[in-house]
Amino acid sequence: MRRARGVPRSAGRRTRTREGYVNRAFHILAMALLSTASMDALAGEPGALDLDGLVDEAVRNEPGLRRMRALSEAAGEVPSQVASLPDPVVMLGASNFRLDDPGLGTSPMTGVVVGVAQLVPSPIKLVRRKELAWSAHRLAEAGVLQASTAVKLDVEQKYWALWLSQESERIFQERTEILDDLAAVVTARFSVGQGAQQDALQVQAAQSQMTALLAERSQERVTALRALNESVGRPPGAESGSASAPPEPEAVDADALRARLIGNPDVVAADARVDVAEAAVSEARAGLAPDFAVGVDYRVRGVVPNDLSRGADMISGSLRVIVPLWAGTKQGARVREQRARLIAAQAGREDVELLALRKLESVLDVLTRLDAEIDIQRAQVLPAADAALASSIDDYSEGRVAFVSVLQNWSSTLQAELTLHQLRAHRAQSLSLVEALVGDIQETP
Repeated sequence: MRRARGVPRSAGRRTRTREGYVNRAFHILAMALLSTASMDALAGEPGALDLDGLVDEAVRNEPGLRRMRALSEAAGEVPSQVASLPDPVVMLGASNFRLDDPGLGTSPMTGVVVGVAQLVPSPIKLVRRKELAWSAHRLAEAGVLQASTAVKLDVEQKYWALWLSQESERIFQERTEILDDLAAVVTARFSVGQGAQQDALQVQAAQSQMTALLAERSQERVTALRALNESVGRPPGAESGSASAPPEPEAVDADALRARLIGNPDVVAADARVDVAEAAVSEARAGLAPDFAVGVDYRVRGVVPNDLSRGADMISGSLRVIVPLWAGTKQGARVREQRARLIAAQAGREDVELLALRKLESVLDVLTRLDAEIDIQRAQVLPAADAALASSIDDYSEGRVAFVSVLQNWSSTLQAELTLHQLRAHRAQSLSLVEALVGDIQETP
């Protein structure tokens, strides 16, 4: 081929050399993309936040939970009170003093009385009252379990939301750097006459959009961190650090989880309400038993003329029986009331058990779907997207496709990586919900 007139031979060599550098840059960038994809799959956020420590801190700091623990402790002090006898009554009195001649020795009936009386409820009543109080204490403890489980779930949900926002920001930052590298190569191609001005404008528009999106992701991370701080009980603006990645997906034993629904906090509370209702029925039946009252009096008398007892002191005792005479409209009605409440509590327990089972089945279905989607995303979607991007870069460097194809594939890799992390965060949140339903669980390989 003849050299164009007026163009120095050295200028042609420099142009071809720059073109070679540009093409080599595209090939190197394509290989770097594939390498980056494999590294991203292994990379993990170092994570300075300990999830278990955050949960413990939240449980300690939650005001509502502290109140419920205090009420539970208070309920634990009730059984000994209701099982104790009423306080005795001590009496001190004077009787039959003459107004015209007051004194102990003026009348045989005059005297000073000292006595004590004690109400003795039927022993079965004390036993049943104590059982009812212990049932109420266990119900209060179940309320503490419900509240602490809710606090734990809230912290875990926000922890994984923070991890997702951090990863999204990191992914956008990395993909922005790749886009900047692409922009540099496009500019170099344009400077040697290989690229169109449209390519340079497209990549500039993409850079501007990514700058705005990166700022948005950064703000989302700040918002997620603030929400986590608030759930733990820290100041919203406290610098807490970063969240660590969730564990890799493993299988869960669905049958074992269903069997453990008996430990569901709501089911435990429903069982406790049934226990309270049963104890209330027994306590109401015990109300049909009679109560007793005993008393002892000691009478001090003076010596009175012609008194055959010669002023001797006297002692007397009494036994009273409190009979439930109006049992049909009082104690009997209370028994019927508590039986109706027991039926309601039993029906409520059945509703709670069914609701817990439905929730568990729904979350297990979600976990199954997420595990399948994560596998597909890792094994098929991400590798295909990265390979398509690398191929489009090679094709663009050879002039076989327009640069818009590179941008489309670059956007696809960005979306694929974001989707993978969204699925992982969703799975971690779903697993937290399972733990809230049945307690801490162990995944099996």
